[in-house]
Amino acid sequence: MKIIKVNAIPSTNSFLKEALRLKSIVQPTCVWALEQTEGKGQRGSHWVAEAGKNLTFSVFFYVSEAVASHPFVLNMLTALAVKKVLKKNSLPQLKIKWPNDILSANKKIGGILIENRYQSGVLSDTVIGIGLNVNQVHFTNLSKASSLKNILGESLSLEDLLEQILERLESNLKNYDSADFGKVKRDFEKVLFRNKKPSTFVVNGKQFVGIIQGVTNEGLLRVLEEDDCVNNYDLKQIELKY
Repeated sequence: MKIIKVNAIPSTNSFLKEALRLKSIVQPTCVWALEQTEGKGQRGSHWVAEAGKNLTFSVFFYVSEAVASHPFVLNMLTALAVKKVLKKNSLPQLKIKWPNDILSANKKIGGILIENRYQSGVLSDTVIGIGLNVNQVHFTNLSKASSLKNILGESLSLEDLLEQILERLESNLKNYDSADFGKVKRDFEKVLFRNKKPSTFVVNGKQFVGIIQGVTNEGLLRVLEEDDCVNNYDLKQIELKY
């Protein structure tokens, strides 16, 4: 895979999308920034990371027909790839907070932002952005955030982690077959944060207690509510409080 390393850019996802618009990349490509000045997060939020101490990168892939038939599998394969690498590096109590936050010991250590492109209504390629808190120690006004260094008590090589994640991610996508969807979904749900546990949610400004029942094939969160009905929600509709 081609890796482009830059000192500082506004957003690695935006960098790759512009390169695609200009048709200057035609193969799997990773852009790794030591600093993002306008990093993107879910719900339109910003990803804030101390320069040179964390991993902020995005990867461009063309997708196979198998992946295109179930676009949410991209989210699951990516989150599971990151989790596997972190487990290999001894991170404890790893969970995926729907849809794409990575937690260790109930602290957020990473996030994923996937932006897909479609042609004639069919998923054709994707830009996968990953932010991982590695060697940053202090997180001002972010009580739920932590880093690999804070949890493990030692610094890690950014380059080594990047290589491990890219290798695992590329392998997951290359080897995926449509017949694997059920297993991938089960693996994802096994590590889904608060799955099958009473949790507090907010919908339309109203707070209630529900129990996560996994996800739909399209990636919607399934929540069992007080009326014994299971309702499905997308990211913009519901917030999990923890």
